[in-house]
This record gives sequence, C-alpha cells and structure tokens, in this order.
Amino acid sequence: MLGAGFEVGDEILIDRSIEARHKDIVIAMIDNKFTMKRLMLCEYDNDEDCNSPGNSNKPLSAILNEHNQPIWFKAENPEFHNIYPEPGQTVVIIGVVTYNIKKVIKR
Repeated sequence: MLGAGFEVGDEILIDRSIEARHKDIVIAMIDNKFTMKRLMLCEYDNDEDCNSPGNSNKPLSAILNEHNQPIWFKAENPEFHNIYPEPGQTVVIIGVVTYNIKKVIKR
C-alpha cells in the first residue's frame, strides 16, 4: 500500500463498526487469506466509472442490494496485483482502516 502512504512497519487502526464504502482502504479476508487493499465498487479497472460520484457515499450493502456491482480490491503498490474475486470465492470485509500510525524514531 505504498501508493496510499502505508509503509512496512506502520501500525494501523481498523474500525469494524464502519460499513465499507467505495475507495475505502479495508482489511478483507478472501478465501481465509487476509489482505489490505482499496475497495473498489465499479467496473474492473474502468477509471471513468470508478471516479463517478454515484457510489462514493453509499455503503457496501446498499450498492450490493441495488446493483449487481462488481467488487474488486485495488493494490496501491506496483509490486502487488489487484484482486478480482471470482464466483464462489468467500470475501469478508473485516474492517475499514481509519488511521495509519507512523513510527518517527528509528531505533
């Protein structure tokens, strides 16, 4: 998540009570493997759809109930790949990342 300002060793705070929304950074479990990625609720890799404000204020459950909207997870580090869940995969949003705590002293 280097592109989003997260570095190795940063501590994060996760709020499990917040419902995830489009472009939130989330902790997700996909087939029992944890990942931290940006939640995308738009057509895969379609920048035009992803930047439209239509989904930005709606919680995940509202979007899923209204549309058959694709869900994917954007990697913010070029060394990692985006994740595009396939039918049958188990996807659970564990929580929304709310804070990134950076260590200042390097000892």
